Amino acid sequence: TLSISVKGLNASAVVSELGGELAFSAGSACHAGATTLSAVLRSMNMDEEWGKGTLRLSCGRHTTPREVDKAAELLTACINRRIIRHPYIHLGTSKDLKRRLNDV
Repeated sequence: TLSISVKGLNASAVVSELGGELAFSAGSACHAGATTLSAVLRSMNMDEEWGKGTLRLSCGRHTTPREVDKAAELLTACINRRIIRHPYIHLGTSKDLKRRLNDV
């Protein structure tokens, strides 16, 4: 499982946009679907602006490298579209995210 937090991102909106193509959640596992910051994220001293931008992704033993690549491309494009109004925040390229996903 990989948790990605992007300051200023509305993670729930990303899940709404890509939920038909990817299986993933906003927030922590114990608090999926909630509108408040979970106890897990608060215990990590995560502030509200970062916490609301947290996405949780998991791979299974049957997940293929091609599926990881596709997920990275979809997420990178969606997140970059949503944070374009914050020029100081940029996720990078799908290649950067693929590298992070493969390192997990």
